[in-house]
Amino acid sequence: MIELREATQASDRMIQYWLANKYSLSAADLAKLLRTEAGLVILENLMAGSRPTWWKRFKRSSQLAALRAAQEAQRRQIEQLELEFNE
Repeated sequence: MIELREATQASDRMIQYWLANKYSLSAADLAKLLRTEAGLVILENLMAGSRPTWWKRFKRSSQLAALRAAQEAQRRQIEQLELEFNE
């Protein structure tokens, strides 16, 4: 709840209403949440079950970026092990 309050500046009472599904988030508050570190998780939850082409491409692009980052990390680990092996 603290994170919601910090991101949206909403009152504790309003946040409790949101969490209880008594009120919907405004577009402005949703935009504020999407701009946080948890934004991608929030977007993924909002898009659950939705399959527009742009979302499929975005997900593939995200997966590709994650795989490339992991590949680069492994490459650096291999280089480090090779250096240590040759010592």
